Amino acid sequence: MSGLNVLLIGKMILFYLMMTVIMYMTGSGVCRRFGINAVRIERLSIGFVFHMALIQLFGWFFVAFRWPMSAFILQVIFISFFGIILGISREAYKAEKRKIEWSGLIVLGILLFQITLLFIMYRSDADDSFYVSNVTLFQNSQNLNLYDGSFGNPLLGTVPMYDFEIWEAYMAFFCKLLQIDGATMLHFVLVPWLLVVSASAYLFLGRILFDGDERKGNYFYILLSVFHLMGGYEVFSQGSFLLSRIWQGKAVYLHIVLPVMMGLLLSCVSHKKELDQTVEKTENKLFVLLFACILAGAGLNPTSLYVLGFQLAAMLLALAIYKRKAKLLLHAFPAVITVLFFTLLVYLRARQFSGQLEAASEAADNFVFATFKSFFGSGMLYFYIYILAVFIILAIGNTRAKISFVLTPIILFIGVWNPLTGKLVAETLTKVPSFWRVFWLIPVGLAVSYTLVLIAGYFKSGFIGLLVSCVIIALPGQWMFLKENNFVRANNVERLPTEVMQFGNRAIEEKDNPVILGTDEFATTFRQKYDQIELIYSRHQYILDLFVYRDKEEEGTERIALMDFSRGLSSEEEKTLALLKKYSVDYVVLENNHTESRYILENNNWHIVDKSEEYLMYSRRD
Repeated sequence: MSGLNVLLIGKMILFYLMMTVIMYMTGSGVCRRFGINAVRIERLSIGFVFHMALIQLFGWFFVAFRWPMSAFILQVIFISFFGIILGISREAYKAEKRKIEWSGLIVLGILLFQITLLFIMYRSDADDSFYVSNVTLFQNSQNLNLYDGSFGNPLLGTVPMYDFEIWEAYMAFFCKLLQIDGATMLHFVLVPWLLVVSASAYLFLGRILFDGDERKGNYFYILLSVFHLMGGYEVFSQGSFLLSRIWQGKAVYLHIVLPVMMGLLLSCVSHKKELDQTVEKTENKLFVLLFACILAGAGLNPTSLYVLGFQLAAMLLALAIYKRKAKLLLHAFPAVITVLFFTLLVYLRARQFSGQLEAASEAADNFVFATFKSFFGSGMLYFYIYILAVFIILAIGNTRAKISFVLTPIILFIGVWNPLTGKLVAETLTKVPSFWRVFWLIPVGLAVSYTLVLIAGYFKSGFIGLLVSCVIIALPGQWMFLKENNFVRANNVERLPTEVMQFGNRAIEEKDNPVILGTDEFATTFRQKYDQIELIYSRHQYILDLFVYRDKEEEGTERIALMDFSRGLSSEEEKTLALLKKYSVDYVVLENNHTESRYILENNNWHIVDKSEEYLMYSRRD
């Protein structure tokens, strides 16, 4: 694999050691102080959530107000050392001795299997034109968030929605520290570690669901992993975000913060008298735990404000109903204030640009149901199995499962998912383009996995029961790693088309800050590797956000016209040439089969300067 060498492997090992020590020690200290019953591996995810919460609490304004990267680095270092000391000060790093559970070997095996698959295969995602490009930009900038990372035009502002998250700046710190480029860090180095932390979060939730039974918790994670691996039926599935874009902030809060938050809430419920004191200690400090989860989510992606916020509100209400303690709802107060605060900040910045909020606030009457069907795609059978699982949980499930998979979803349906309130929520709170994420909160994989663990317990052999359950959960799905799902074998550690390095190197060798018009695959990848390059377009939505909604509709229309030209669509020759000159385009990358676009260039003083089997790179003759 191109780019993989001894030096990079050494840097990866160092990164894993640093991150594991920081998160484990932080998690250990937090568990000791808040009475959280967590075994060794589970402390990683708990530590990660609290570590990210602290950095968001003290670091969001570094990104929001374009403060120096060097100052942000100092506060990350300080918080990291604070977390380590937190774990050492009361010897929290010492864990109780536990009997070795053989099912843990299967957990390790399936985790290694997922890591291996993601080392070999990858799926390019257009969202990375924003996320990875920002990491690359922040890594090489003196100040944070100076301009939009996807276009690379210093005159462009940023997308207001993302002005208050620290995830890209946080990863840029490690890129700078270890001298690893952003694309390699996020697409290659970070992946296995995040999968381990995600496993930690789900193991924590699974064990809590089964009242501390570690074997059943392991079974729960194994079945949930099968569900994720078979999530290739729809690009919006939870499995898709875990196994094709885990490095994106929204995937991190979905697969780490959300299960940790659910586990912490369920820790306030117990059927064992000997745990009553621990439960009471956790319950008394629940407001801090929920505050940390919401803060961590806000630092990862702003959509967490409503995804985690809705789950927190519904689950806490369900918990208060079960325990008959209305005062439990007061524990949501710091989290609610946090959600309102960052939502207000986003609104104040977004409203500067006419049309942006208005365009995202219009929903058709059948919008909610249409979005629901689109979200599940061909995986609707899983939803039907979930409905069956609800009835089984009502019959034989424990209280924690009933709160998580029955009562909480009922509250969410009343408030968020039904066609009447859902339309209002989409238009006023989540905004229409982002509403689909609320369906992540339907606990399909979680509830089905829990139910199958219960059923597996009726088999004489636990292993046979687990095997049968794996088959049942796999049948309705579709294997994730298929060409039909746009997964391809990785040729380099950056997980980018080889032509990106070929054409990108050529461009920056010839010009300091080249302007490139590239076809879709390159428009979303060039700046992940080369922050020196400026692009005419990255994604259609970003043209709307950064031009059309900012009183630059003419420029947005012209950039879309050039985008269509690069896609090989019919184009007016005179107009195209005028726009290429107007925007000082240095290079154009086209597919070989875009004959009409090629004809326009080749007959107007443009010539081929580089090529691959599928693409041609043109430059204008001086």
